[in-house]
Amino acid sequence: MIATTSHVRKWAQALAQAIGDQSRKRNMESVELYGIPRGGIPAAYAVAERLRAECPRLTPWVLSAAADLPTPRPPTADACLVAVIDDIVVTGETMQRAIEKFKPDFVGMLVNKPGGTLRFTGKYAWAYGHIAERDDWV
Repeated sequence: MIATTSHVRKWAQALAQAIGDQSRKRNMESVELYGIPRGGIPAAYAVAERLRAECPRLTPWVLSAAADLPTPRPPTADACLVAVIDDIVVTGETMQRAIEKFKPDFVGMLVNKPGGTLRFTGKYAWAYGHIAERDDWV
């Protein structure tokens, strides 16, 4: 599958809606979107763009979140929804490291390829924009 700009917008919209729902449930006014380098950073910007349209009351902040950053959770985390975003999750190893390090409220990926090691638990909300077959090239 060749992902076009319209695909990315549609997938980012799905994540923005899910994040908006979570922020309303928790009565949050801002969200910190941590994009996992490299592809997660532009993905986080795409989600932020859709969030501004979807939830004008929310203030999205996009930050880079290398899975090995020293800060386990941002100092403003109690005041806003913390989301870790990636473009595509294949094995889930990078996302799992980010989850363990940042303890996010929300985990999002534009594309999820099932069959990896990532296991979703009830500790955080999660969503994806598109699910691909294991052997699909995206």
